[in-house]
Order: sequence, then C-alpha cells, then structure tokens
Amino acid sequence: MESLDFLYSLMSPFLYKEAQNNIKHLEYYFATNPNTSGSPLVHELVEAIKTYDYNAIGEPLFRSILQKTGKTTAESKMILDTINKWRSYPENQMDASKKFLMDVVAKVEIDQTLQRYKDSPADAYKAIKDSSLNTSANDSFKSFSFGDINIQKVLADKGLGAIRTNYQWLNDVFPPHNGIERGQIGIISAPPGVGKSLFAMNLALYFASCGVKVLYVTLGDLVERDWIVRLGAIYANCSFAEAYNNMENIFYNLKKVTGDNLELSINPSGKVTSTEIVDYALERDFEVVVVDYDANHAGASDGTEDSGSSMYSNYGKIYSDYTRLSMKGRLVLMCAQAKQNYWSGLIGLDGIGESKRKQETADFIVTISRTAPECPNHVYTAYIPKARRGRVGTKKYLIRIEGTFFEIPFGVYQQLAQIKEEVRYTPQDIERMVMEYNKQQSGINQKVKQMMNGGGAKPGPNPFAQP
Repeated sequence: MESLDFLYSLMSPFLYKEAQNNIKHLEYYFATNPNTSGSPLVHELVEAIKTYDYNAIGEPLFRSILQKTGKTTAESKMILDTINKWRSYPENQMDASKKFLMDVVAKVEIDQTLQRYKDSPADAYKAIKDSSLNTSANDSFKSFSFGDINIQKVLADKGLGAIRTNYQWLNDVFPPHNGIERGQIGIISAPPGVGKSLFAMNLALYFASCGVKVLYVTLGDLVERDWIVRLGAIYANCSFAEAYNNMENIFYNLKKVTGDNLELSINPSGKVTSTEIVDYALERDFEVVVVDYDANHAGASDGTEDSGSSMYSNYGKIYSDYTRLSMKGRLVLMCAQAKQNYWSGLIGLDGIGESKRKQETADFIVTISRTAPECPNHVYTAYIPKARRGRVGTKKYLIRIEGTFFEIPFGVYQQLAQIKEEVRYTPQDIERMVMEYNKQQSGINQKVKQMMNGGGAKPGPNPFAQP
C-alpha cells in the first residue's frame, strides 16, 4: 500500500480511533518515510488525527487543509475523492489498511527499540518481546469508557445491511432489517430426514439467485449428482424423480440462475478443518458460508467412545474459528443434528446437540422438528430458540413437499398432522387448503365482529368512563 493512500485510509471510521491511539508511531513513520517526510499535506493530516475527534473531521476541514498546503483545484478534488472513498467503505473492506497499520506500528516499535538498545541486542530482544501493540488485532484484554465509543463506526456498521431470505417468516424474525443481518453465525438444527440440508440449500440457492456470493461446504454424504437433483427440485418446484430424469436441462437452468455466485465444496467426513474453510472463504470473499454439517469437521470428536468432554471443547474451538468470518461481516449458516431425545418434539436450546459451546457462540438458531411424529407427510414446526438481534420464540408450521418448505396456518397443520397414511400432496393442494382455511377463518371472524356490534351480546358500560 502506498504511504499516502494509507494516510487517507486512516480517515475511515474503522481506523481513525486506532490511528489516534498510535499517533506517536504514525508521526515517526511519516516523518522518516522518504515518500512523506517534509510534506506539508501529510503533516497537516497527521495533526488533524492528533487534534480532532472523528465527529469533527469532514469536508470543510479537508478543504481548509488542501487550501493551506497549496493544492490546485484538480489536486484537491482527487485527494478529497480518495479520502471520501475510504470513509465510505464498510469494515470488511478495511482489512488491508488495518494490516498495514499493524505493520507500521510494529516496525516503528522495533526501530525505536533497536535504537534505544543499540549496544545491547539481548536487552533489545527482551524489550521487543515484552512490548504490546495498541491495535484491535491483538487478542489482549482491553476496556474503554462508554463515552469513547466511536458512534460513527457503529453507524457505519449498519452499512453491512441484511440478506433477505425466501422465507418471509424468517425475515420477520429480524426487525427492522426484514432479513438476516450480516456478520452473524446461525445454526439450522433438525433430526435426521427432516431436511436441514434442504432448508439450507433453499437459502443458498435463493441468495445466489439474488447476486449474493455463497460457499456451500458439504462434509459427508453428497455428490455432484445429488446437488443437481436437490437444487433442481427446489428451483423447478418438482419432484426429485422429475429433476433426476431431466438432469441436463435442470443443470443449465440452475447455471443461468446462480451465475458465478454459488460455489460448492464436497468433502469426505472428518477430513476438513474449520480453519481451512474459514481461510478459503476469506480469501475468496464469500458473503455467505453454509457448512453441512458441523459434526463432520475434522477434530469435532477425538474418536473415542467417551468423547463428551473433548467434543465440548472441540466444538467451542470450531465455532470460535467461524467468528473470524462473522467479524468480517459474513453470514455463516451451520447445519447441526438435534439430540436424539428431541427427535419427536419441539427443539429448544437444550436440543442443540453435542456442546453448549456452539449454542453460546451462535447468534441465532432455527430448529425444525417432527412435532407430529406419527404423520408421514413431512409436517414440521420451525422454532427460534435464540436470536441475539431478533425475536426469540417465533414458531411457524411447515410442510415439506420434496425439496421445498411451505408455511401453513396452525389450523391446516393440525388437520394434516392427524393423517396417518402417506399422501403425495402438490403445492397446489396446499395452496387450496390454506385458501379454504383462511376463508373459513374470515367467516368466523366476521360473525364474531357482528355479535360484538349488536348482532348478539352487547358490551356493558365502560367502568373507566368519566361521569
């Protein structure tokens, strides 16, 4: 990174406070760098960082500095455009500048230490080893006054926005975003056969079709053919058999819909680490990463019969690794199997298997359960037992037809849950049921309203009315 461009990047709300915290290092760096030493513009901009809070800097100050340092109109416009560009970037585009700041601070610290102890390399080595850099990239404990919070940085974080899903009931869990806010880790948990992978595939296909860059990592049992069939059934709203028999045409249609936005990684169980996945996702700048499923990471279990304590620790490390993605504004979705004793009922937090460490790390959890276990027709209850930035306790009723989940009213769910033989419903069948149910409910509500308005029992006097 060029020295001047680095200086302009320090005007970002995501770097300004750290620049102030390390102003002595920056003064030394710019004063000793041949490209910036003696530059009036560099001196004035460094002085501005040293003197003003972030809320006080802006275009009027920058224009004043440019005029004071004798910049032409053309030069001023170019410099101001560059500064404004850096100030507009979201946090996930500031990684290179953050790294450069760390390198600058480290280099100055080393240079100055070597100068102080030029006659004693051993003392210089000890001083460097004992020093700590005052940057957020360090993992050392820090605290700060509430009044020192950089509100502009917090407001800029809002620029990460949210990603809408194809399930409106799920979007509604996260007001006011109407979608899942970026920078979160979510868990999709269900018993075997319910369709946690299908649910995640629905989301991934929809995200990719909307231009969101998605990495879907399979750790286990899928092959390329399965992907084409399952995604094809979701996309074309057809049966798996129809997607299988029309695989070539389905593939080319999916290719048009997803473009370059969906990337698949198909791996054997227990062979890939979370670190490999996270590093790859960061390098390729994916916006959403789906991992199916968490128990098949390398290192999730130590392979022993009694692996409970190690799984508790190992899952904590795996999920902690994925926070490297969420901290960069990426959305992470993890498929996880529910505990066996929750396979026939509503799945709350206690039903998210293996380790509470992953429950604690996750920002939100979606569970899909067989609350009508004797019904063979894939009617389920979706539940939100955790949502740090959303509505906890949301409960919705679903029916899965092949690869697609449809929301249904509770009354329709109750009707379908009573059926003990398998029925091959179509989406049109479900649509007719829902319409008929809503029509009946509308009629009942209308009758109740008429009764309350004089058709039946009349309300009594208001005990709180003024005499």
